[in-house]
Amino acid sequence: MRDNPIIFFNGRWIRLKSARISPLDRGFLYGDGVFETLRAYDGKIFKLELHLQRLFCSAKRIALSFPMTAHKFGSIARSILIKNSLKNGIVRITCSRGVTPLGKDRVRSIPPTLIVTAFPVIPSADSLYRKGISLALVKTIRNHPAAIPNEIKSANFLNNILAKREATLSGADEGILLNYRGYLSEGTISNLFFVRQGKLYTPSLKSGILEGITRNCVIEIAKQSGMPVIERLIRPDELKNAEECFVTSTGYEIMPATKLNGKVIGKGKPGKTTQRLMALFRTYRSRSLES
Repeated sequence: MRDNPIIFFNGRWIRLKSARISPLDRGFLYGDGVFETLRAYDGKIFKLELHLQRLFCSAKRIALSFPMTAHKFGSIARSILIKNSLKNGIVRITCSRGVTPLGKDRVRSIPPTLIVTAFPVIPSADSLYRKGISLALVKTIRNHPAAIPNEIKSANFLNNILAKREATLSGADEGILLNYRGYLSEGTISNLFFVRQGKLYTPSLKSGILEGITRNCVIEIAKQSGMPVIERLIRPDELKNAEECFVTSTGYEIMPATKLNGKVIGKGKPGKTTQRLMALFRTYRSRSLES
């Protein structure tokens, strides 16, 4: 069952191995689509409404019409967990513009291709949260926002893939991209934070980042705990002088980072502020799921 789960494919519930995508689907040909990745804990999806809001925002920015409402999407996301007997899982919603003849101009009135999948969570090893991951500042830069606006969670992920490959070849766990002006932007699958002199720093939206949902939760938690949060354009040298560092994402939640380009960050282990925010996030997550 796990290698052939039930998925939602263009209005039908089918087995994964029965799904067929046309070779002329624009998602396959051009990466012409959008997606969201959601995480379920004990059968409940964390920040479902915010994920769907971002999904619809991404679709609107590329003039992609969805075949159903956010309410229906939410129902499908919850149902797919039940159908696959998953309590703790990852749900991915992918929507491409659909099937057209070859060419980039025939895109009107095309039924979109919609796929919803769910798989068990493969959590990062506990040891990584205890010792932290390694980061690398990569040469691949973040897409220029005038080319692909940063608020679009696009199915064209090549920018991130190239940066991740570069980081992996350098021996790092995650790559950090600069924007076209040389400021820090984000990781290949994460948002970036660091601590200096009791303040929490993170690249602002003007840095060309995707506005991460976990990122926003961490900012909210930090402010509620009385910690100053600085969102602005940040030069790479400031990260090199960080006392603590971590990255955030739906999958990672809060993941400590203890090395940058092979050099130790701070004391080379997750700092007290990072550990406190990790604990606060777990409490915040549990309360959000209960409400």
